[in-house]
Amino acid sequence: MLFKQPHLYISNMLPAHHSWLTRFAAAYLVLCLILTWQTLLPYYYALASVGLSLLAYLLYAIDKRAARLKRWRVSEQRLHLVALLGGWPGAALARQRLRHKTRKPSFSVVLWLSALLHIGVIAAYILVSHCNPTYFKL
Repeated sequence: MLFKQPHLYISNMLPAHHSWLTRFAAAYLVLCLILTWQTLLPYYYALASVGLSLLAYLLYAIDKRAARLKRWRVSEQRLHLVALLGGWPGAALARQRLRHKTRKPSFSVVLWLSALLHIGVIAAYILVSHCNPTYFKL
């Protein structure tokens, strides 16, 4: 019987360490696309977020493969830089999906800081470009 075997439940098919950061990253990318569709965010910001996320995921996959084959690795600074530039959603998804760099706290810190930075950038852009300027007068 299918439902009597606990290893066949859908919840058991997800990675055991499926984190809030990966869910937040997916929601962030969807939010960027919705804000772009609503013309609250420039299209190039959403394109850059998706493009840099794909690049980050690719770099993590290359680094994971290189680690397994004991070859030249992608530097941690490069992985952090791509995350800070806007590829943090792809980096967060790659960390969980590929189970790579999950034991290093510095990667979690950089990804959370990148997430907060980019949420702040979006909020500031919307406030400055779409709100009445008299709101900012003291």
